[in-house]
Amino acid sequence: SAIGGIKNHRVNARIRQQITLFEIGPVFPAELVNKLAGKMELEPTRLVVVLSGPRALPTWQTGSQTEGVSAPLDFYDLKGIFEALLGALQIQEVRYEPAEHHSFHPGKCARIWLGERELGIIGELHPLVRDNFDELPPFPILAADCDLDVLTAAIPVRYSVQLVPSYPPVLE
Repeated sequence: SAIGGIKNHRVNARIRQQITLFEIGPVFPAELVNKLAGKMELEPTRLVVVLSGPRALPTWQTGSQTEGVSAPLDFYDLKGIFEALLGALQIQEVRYEPAEHHSFHPGKCARIWLGERELGIIGELHPLVRDNFDELPPFPILAADCDLDVLTAAIPVRYSVQLVPSYPPVLE
């Protein structure tokens, strides 16, 4: 779940300034966990992405650690990760809609739709949610929670590609 991803992020933030991680695994909704009898029939598989830190790490050319820190990662960096992922998987009909969610910062949250199916939600963690976790870095924390079953079902079996040219270009 996203909470597990944020906890892992907190542990790794002690080691590095810039953190980008993902988790894939089943979640157990409360209504299923509360059933004592019977077999759990539905354990949806989720993809969680969490990132934060400066966009670029300091180098020897930027000077000391404090003066060379670049702008922090933001919502559009997270959205770019998903655009690259969905593009590489050849998934078409992707749209992003502004959304409101109690875990995410107002105005910095969106739902991802693949056709008529909702893939998940992405955004910047709400400051009140951040306060529930100890020792988080001073950068904004961006998170995404997606349904992996919807993602894998949307991957086309076949897609068109361009042929490799018979005569590569000659560059002088």
